[in-house]
Amino acid sequence: MEEYKYFDIRNAAGEVAHILLYDKIGVNEEGKGISEQRFAKELYSLARRYRRLNVRINSPGGKITDGLSICAAILNINQSTPGVRIDTYVDGLALSIAGLIAVCGKKVGMCNFAKLMLHNPFIGGKNSTNPNEAGQHETLMQVKEMLLTLLATRTGQKVDTLSAMMNQTTWLSAAEAKRQGFVDEVFEHPRKKSMATSVAAAENDVASLFDIFNQYPIKFLPEPTNTNHPMSLTSEQAEQLRNEVLGYKGDLTAVLNACGLPTDAGRDGILGHVEGLRNEIKRLKSLDLKIESYKTNVENLENEKKRLHDEVAEMKKHEAIALVENAIKEGKIAPVKKEKWLNHAYDNYDMVRDTLADMPTHPNLVSKIKAMGTSNEAGASAGFEELSFSELSNKFPEKLMLIKNENPVLYKELFRKEYGTEPVL
Repeated sequence: MEEYKYFDIRNAAGEVAHILLYDKIGVNEEGKGISEQRFAKELYSLARRYRRLNVRINSPGGKITDGLSICAAILNINQSTPGVRIDTYVDGLALSIAGLIAVCGKKVGMCNFAKLMLHNPFIGGKNSTNPNEAGQHETLMQVKEMLLTLLATRTGQKVDTLSAMMNQTTWLSAAEAKRQGFVDEVFEHPRKKSMATSVAAAENDVASLFDIFNQYPIKFLPEPTNTNHPMSLTSEQAEQLRNEVLGYKGDLTAVLNACGLPTDAGRDGILGHVEGLRNEIKRLKSLDLKIESYKTNVENLENEKKRLHDEVAEMKKHEAIALVENAIKEGKIAPVKKEKWLNHAYDNYDMVRDTLADMPTHPNLVSKIKAMGTSNEAGASAGFEELSFSELSNKFPEKLMLIKNENPVLYKELFRKEYGTEPVL
């Protein structure tokens, strides 16, 4: 497992980590101080494992070059690593270059008693305004320009205003730092209160109630083996978590980290977070019921759609049968071709209907033979209208020959229906 020097606390859910900037920036000859290379390396390493990183600052400042490396690491991760953010918190002092590191967080918090200080850069303990060091002075002015650009970008203050603050070595309280745009929020630690002796004495004071419940500590459940999103909690688990928070006596840092809350949120923040989870669970359950209702409605609509589709298909089938049978009666198609025409009508009713409409109507074979005066009643009932040309040729060749000789047009029509071409007479 990778070793960390500045990495402090991680939560059970594996989403939030704290890294401490609690020393002078830059390593001296004795090896003391914060190494910018190692600090930046740990930041990048933690950014691959956690979604939120909190840089906690209490530093007198130090080497500018080392501090700028840490600034660059924070800004680069916030800008180029999707889903990961680094916030900064001034827990005590953020002096000199430590103040610039502080303003690099995505969100910047500052404790109500903390201080932030700005001054001009200098080399080797000599003030940069020394006229005897012209070369160094020019170098320091270039460095100051870099720092001013960074501060102006992060705070929204004008460069001239920031330069004057650095010239005067300006100290800022938390409230003043927030007013001038250096920090986004000021947090404070709750005031110590005397402990109430009973629930009745505590009345509705949350802090007092916590003190009373803390007399009866409840052991936390084992750390979960999975890292599912908090929304996977059931309402019963959320209630159990709330009861454990009420009864837990000890450092709440791990609980705050597990909830993804700042360390200054306190028990009120934890209870609010748990209540939010419970409400979200209720909302999601309500959505589940609505989704199930929608699914049922969709399923009913699909069934109705299928029923209507089947009804329409059956109606079209009856229409196709009626169409083809009527065409047979009108002599437009031969009875032996009925199935073929039906299949076409099932596939494309409109096309078959239009095709048959354009075909001429012909009397059936019996009526034509009767009209020729060549058949008697027995011959008329011999089922000629049900026979094709080939069947007539095989069963009644003399009748077919009679038709050929006396009515060539009828003969050609019968032949064309059978073979699709004109006969050679």
